[in-house]
Amino acid sequence: MKLIKSVFVLVILSLCVACEYTTVIKDPPSDDATSYQIRLENTSAFDLSNATAKITLYGRNKNVADNSATAITTTETKISQLPVTLSLEWPANADQLIDSPPVSKPEDAAYYFHVAIDADSDNQLCPSDYLQDYDQTPFFELSAPPNHLLTISVKLIGAGSCRPF
Repeated sequence: MKLIKSVFVLVILSLCVACEYTTVIKDPPSDDATSYQIRLENTSAFDLSNATAKITLYGRNKNVADNSATAITTTETKISQLPVTLSLEWPANADQLIDSPPVSKPEDAAYYFHVAIDADSDNQLCPSDYLQDYDQTPFFELSAPPNHLLTISVKLIGAGSCRPF
C-alpha cells in the first residue's frame, strides 16, 4: 500500500512539473529585432481608462511533447480603448532564449502569445479585467515573426477571484 501511494505521488508530481510554464522574463529584444503588430479587440468597441495591456511571447521546443514554454518577451503598455493596434518587437535570437528544453535550430521553435488587460491598472487580474478570448481567436502557434497584422480578441474575465497581473 505504501508503494502504491509513493508511485501515485510521483506520477502526480511529474504531471504538475510537466504542465508548468516558465515565468522567467528573458533579455529585452536586441537591436536587430523584427517589428510586428497585434490588434486587440472585443466584440464591441469601448473606452478604457488607465488600463494596462500585457502581451507575452512564449516559445517552446515543438519536437518535445508536453514540455513547458519559456517567456521570451513581455510587453506592458497603457491603452485607453479597444480595439487598439500595438507595435511590438520580436527578438532576433528568440529561438536561443527557449530553455525548457532548448532548441537546436530555429525551425524547432514554436511561439504563441498570451494577452491580458488589467482594466484599472491595479496589478491584479480580477473579474472586471480581460483575457485572450480563445472562442473568438482560437489558439495558434507561429514558427517565426508574423509578417501581417495579428488580431486577438479579448473578453471580460467575469467571475472568480483576483490573481497577480
